[in-house]
Amino acid sequence: MARRRRAAAGGGRRDFPRTARVGELVREIVGEELEAIGDERLEGVVLTSVSIDRDLRVAEVFWDSRYGPEADDEILEALDEHRNRLRTTINAQAHLRRTPDLVFRPDPGVRAGEHIDAVLAELDLGDDEGPGDPEQAGGDPQP
Repeated sequence: MARRRRAAAGGGRRDFPRTARVGELVREIVGEELEAIGDERLEGVVLTSVSIDRDLRVAEVFWDSRYGPEADDEILEALDEHRNRLRTTINAQAHLRRTPDLVFRPDPGVRAGEHIDAVLAELDLGDDEGPGDPEQAGGDPQP
């Protein structure tokens, strides 16, 4: 009984949902294995997150590439080619009851951020001189 109280009071790993822990483990394993594979098409690919459903049947692996959306088709083709090897490695290292199927998707959050950056650059809001600059407006800067 003391163990249960200590685990609940101590806050350890159990506070983090199992699917999130397994997702992070899968992300680490897949990332290391992609480096070991050495496929040139996958250079510059970063795994951003893995989302696993509650029954651990499907893992959505989100990624981004320094080459942008233009390289998505080639990257997805390479990831699909290595899918079975990646699942075998997950099975060997994670010791899960069931090895999830891998679904690869470009990270929509990163793509949305890139789009916002492009829009802001287009609006040229990155300049230091703007309407909020008191010196440009002729007033004294406030302390």
